[in-house]
Amino acid sequence: MIKPLKILIPLMLVSLIGLYIYTYGIGELFTLGAVKQVRGRNIEDLEREVEINEKQFWDKLKTMEQLGDSYKKLGIKYTEMKSWTPAIDTLTKAIEHGQSGPHVHYWLAIAFANRGKELQNSKDINMAEISYKRAIERMPSLTGAKYGLGILYFYQKNERSEGIKLMREIVRDKPDYYDAHFALGRFYYEEGEKNRALSVYQNLYSLLDSKKDSYQTRELKKSCQENITQIMTEI
Repeated sequence: MIKPLKILIPLMLVSLIGLYIYTYGIGELFTLGAVKQVRGRNIEDLEREVEINEKQFWDKLKTMEQLGDSYKKLGIKYTEMKSWTPAIDTLTKAIEHGQSGPHVHYWLAIAFANRGKELQNSKDINMAEISYKRAIERMPSLTGAKYGLGILYFYQKNERSEGIKLMREIVRDKPDYYDAHFALGRFYYEEGEKNRALSVYQNLYSLLDSKKDSYQTRELKKSCQENITQIMTEI
C-alpha cells in the first residue's frame, strides 16, 4: 500500500539519511498541515493566484480573438480594394490570431493569386493554391473557392485538365453558379473544342430561360447568346 509513495522521496535521500527520515516523511504526508501548506504558502493563496491568472488568460484570449476578427475584416477590405500585399499581410495576421476559418483562406487565396498574376510570381501562385485548398477542406460547399482554384489551374499553373475538371464539377453540382458555365465554355473554346464550348453555352441559355425573368437573367442570356453566335460562325 505504501509502495507508490516512494516516488515522492528521492532514493539517494533514503540511502544517505536512512529509513527513519523516510518513514517520518511518509507520516508528514498525512498531516493536515502538509495538505494546507505548500512551501510556506497556503492553498487559499494558490487558488486565488490560479483564479487571477485564469481571468488574465481569458481576457487576453478574448482580446486576441477580437484582434483577429479586426485583421480579417481589414484584410477583406484590402482585397476588395485590390491592395494585394496589405491584404496578404493582414489576413495572415488574422490567421495567426485564431481566425482560421474557410473565408479567411479564401480571401487570402484571391490576394495571392492576383499578386502572383501581376508580378508573375510562382511562389504567390503556389500559396494561392494552398489557400484555396485549405478553404475547400474547411468548407467543401464554398463554391467560390473551387471556382477560383479552377481558374488558377487553367490560367496560372498550366494544369488545364484540372481546371476543366473543377468547372465541370461545379456545373454539375451547383448549376446556378453561372460563372462556372461561362468559365467552362471559355476553357473548351481556348482548348479548340468549340463544339463542346457551344454545348455548354446552349445548356446555360436553356437553364437561364427556365428562370424567373429579371435584369440579371436577361443580361446573362445576352452574354450567353453572343458567345453562341460567335462560336457558330467559327464552326
